[in-house]
Amino acid sequence: MRKSVSGAIIAGFLLVSAHSAVAGLIATGDLMVSLRNGTVREYTPTGTLVQTLNTGFSGEINGSGFDQSGNFYVTAGFSGGGVVKFDPNGNLLGAFGSGYSGHTESLVFDTAGNMYVGQADSTHVVKLSSTGALLTTYTLATQDRGTDWVDLSSDQQTLFYTSEGSQVKRFNVATSTQLADFSNVGGTEFALRLLSGGGLLVADTTNVLRIGAGGTITQTYLTGSSLLFALNLDPNGVDFWTAEYSSGRIVAVNIATGAIDHDFNIGTGISGLSLKGEITAGGPGPGVPEPATWMLMAGGLVALTSRRLRKINRNSGF
Repeated sequence: MRKSVSGAIIAGFLLVSAHSAVAGLIATGDLMVSLRNGTVREYTPTGTLVQTLNTGFSGEINGSGFDQSGNFYVTAGFSGGGVVKFDPNGNLLGAFGSGYSGHTESLVFDTAGNMYVGQADSTHVVKLSSTGALLTTYTLATQDRGTDWVDLSSDQQTLFYTSEGSQVKRFNVATSTQLADFSNVGGTEFALRLLSGGGLLVADTTNVLRIGAGGTITQTYLTGSSLLFALNLDPNGVDFWTAEYSSGRIVAVNIATGAIDHDFNIGTGISGLSLKGEITAGGPGPGVPEPATWMLMAGGLVALTSRRLRKINRNSGF
């Protein structure tokens, strides 16, 4: 009987946690992969194709993300569009926002649901309300291109961004003030994600860099890769995801150890990634813990589950 009680609990946990590759509601942990034919593909973390979303455009589609309600947004600047919105089931809702001036490429949300949009060929970042109303247009310093890839700090004020050069730049959106560069250590940097404690990860063409709070490189991943373009955090808090722009390779890497946890190729070039359930530093939710913090949390959860199972068995007389 002891086995029966524990087995039922474990079976129930597995049932809830099981991933089903069924078209419809976009599942937490799935990857949204932007292509250069106007479409976005949804894949499971193991590389199973779930569904294909059509933006109505025919060219390159780039960075994307989800709002608090599960709606999906993707940039379509290189296809002649701005931002395209889909509902949580992947149904096309149409164009979102306005005020774009130079190839929208990335987007990120704050805790109020406002969206910041980076643009590859503009000095502007656009701030939109949750309904798509244009709130503010900021003018930022750039390096080798535009305000390409953006991420927002947990302070809701500091916007970190890359400009296809060696620098990670910063701008205060509360005061409209250009800040000192965070770092100048890369080659040609693209997508980035902030970690708590002031550090970040950035795709740096032939590798991914982890840059500490002081602006220096603390870890290098995937050395020798070919045009790494994307960078996103897995909802599991352990891995980051990146992809090669030309080859179609998608990789998940353990942030702490550098071990490759997933690695598959979809056979066509990739121009952007996002994940359902990704926790960004400045977006809704508790923020992004460091990898060591996630390990402590996981250990605590295992211990708590074990204690509860023992209590159930004692109270049941097993």
